[in-house]
Parts: sequence; C-alpha cells; structure tokens
Amino acid sequence: MNVFLRRIPANTKHSEISEFFAPVLKNGFFRKSGRVLNIEILTLRDTRTGTIEYHGLVALDPEWAVQRALNELKDRRLNGRYVVVRPYYHRSWYNDPRQH
Repeated sequence: MNVFLRRIPANTKHSEISEFFAPVLKNGFFRKSGRVLNIEILTLRDTRTGTIEYHGLVALDPEWAVQRALNELKDRRLNGRYVVVRPYYHRSWYNDPRQH
C-alpha cells in the first residue's frame, strides 16, 4: 500500500524521505522489519496561480508498516515543514467521484 506525503519541501531528497519513515519500519519482537519499496516525488503546478507543490508517494511493504506510519508520523516535520501523511488511493476515471 502507498502513503501520500502532502506538501513536502522543494529540496527534499529520496534519502530524506527514507529516513523519515525509518523509525516506524523497525521490527518488534515477533515481526520482520518493514521496508520502503519505492519513493516518488511528485511535482504539481497550479495553473491558476503558477505555484508549484511537491508531494511524496511512498510504497511500503507490510500492511502493519503502513498503519503504523499513518498513526505515528502525524504532525511530524520533514526538512523543517509539517507534512500531512495520508493513505493513497489510486483513482481511475471509473471510480473518481469528482468526475460524476
């Protein structure tokens, strides 16, 4: 499952996002460690204002790591900026509620 990081700083690197998730991926007594499968940094331009926003999309391996990241990374700073951590749901034209 993927985790969405909203409004990350512009100069954020993949390694910094990986370090941001490292504390929640450590194993417990009876679990294997979680792992980051993929990190994407998305650049979106607002056509009305001309501003650019940066977002992160992180794929994590076990489901427990995703839930732990969503619970424990709320209200945390990444490179000095508070980021919003949310679950990511893939939308298609068929299931996008904004299209109806």
